[in-house]
Amino acid sequence: MPFATRAPALRAQRALSRTLTRVVARSVRVVAAPSVPHVEWPRAIALGTPIGTITIPAANVRGDVVVEGVDPQRLALGPGHYPGTALPGEPGNLVVSGHRTTWLRPFYDLQAVHPGDHVIVAVRHLTWIYTVTSVRSVLPTDVSVLDRRRGWTVTLTTCTPRYSAARRLVVLARLDRAATLASVARRAPARSYVYEERVASLPAAPDPIRRPPLAALAGWVAGTALSAAVALTRRRLGRVLPLLAAGWCCLEAYSAAALWLPQVR
Repeated sequence: MPFATRAPALRAQRALSRTLTRVVARSVRVVAAPSVPHVEWPRAIALGTPIGTITIPAANVRGDVVVEGVDPQRLALGPGHYPGTALPGEPGNLVVSGHRTTWLRPFYDLQAVHPGDHVIVAVRHLTWIYTVTSVRSVLPTDVSVLDRRRGWTVTLTTCTPRYSAARRLVVLARLDRAATLASVARRAPARSYVYEERVASLPAAPDPIRRPPLAALAGWVAGTALSAAVALTRRRLGRVLPLLAAGWCCLEAYSAAALWLPQVR
């Protein structure tokens, strides 16, 4: 699974990158505030819509596109934004979650982040630079990380340890105003921050995965063939290997079917 899911996730990220500018830039209004520029988002944002990018140099995250939603279908596309928390370019607690070992595994190296490292959030040409203040591990039932916070914060969550969902790794970062304003000043004059066009809601982004990934289908076919071949020789090898092969076949079939079967939102 860590290998078979990576290819479709990379394709999804490339497709989302192409639609990010078109979908977001035409539907939000960026205001050049005296302190920190902020984004005025529409009230309704469809699940799966690309809303910005995130960069975490210490964790080898390089401009991954963040999508709206944290259900399995959305996290298969890349890092996901928890609906109801602050959006990129808004004050408050921006919460982003990502897979640790499967699909694009954006937070595979999140444990390498330490206080003082940077988390960079961007919407088009605007960039907000956050400085990590704490890294901790909590139980999956601890939802306090989603609480509203004063000021500008980013909360990153993922499973820990790797290949386990026993706990959650949580990284908290606060906005570095000086670095953010310096970055804004380098990019463009303040008058170019304002977009006049604004719509009531963001349109849904096109689904970048329209067919089962070839890797998953190949695994399904190979699993079926292996299960049949081992079953024919079960007198020598016993019944354990056929069962393991059949289980692996079912797992690959599920990963493929989950991408094209209709999802209940």
